[in-house]
Amino acid sequence: MLKQAAILGGIILAVYVASRYALAKRYEVWVKKIKFSGSLQAPELLLTLAVNNPTPYLADVSKISGKIYANDSLIATIDQAINTRINKEAVTDLTLPIKVLPVGSLLSILTYFTDKSFKIVIDGFIIVDNLPIPVKYTYDK
Repeated sequence: MLKQAAILGGIILAVYVASRYALAKRYEVWVKKIKFSGSLQAPELLLTLAVNNPTPYLADVSKISGKIYANDSLIATIDQAINTRINKEAVTDLTLPIKVLPVGSLLSILTYFTDKSFKIVIDGFIIVDNLPIPVKYTYDK
């Protein structure tokens, strides 16, 4: 009897995890806007992400992690706790201030305004309902 209860509990847990994973794959995250701010001494990026929750359930965003590259040079790392609830069947914007690494930032900002070509890449993930959702973005000027 105990063995059957353990098997049933395992099946229920597996179905729950599989259904949450399937729902998480439906979430969409995209970069809506990137803006340089701050000063030359303390440069910052304001990163606005749009999170789409097409499910009929509320979703909790808890963290974002990743790296930002400009012209193939690392200019920022992201590791921020976020405590935001995403409404069901809605798109929610998240605006995050991100500190830019001092050495690479000045060169990258100057390159942005002076060169004809500029590339920014964001490679990371956002945690929604304890599951990682990839955030991939490339901008070529």
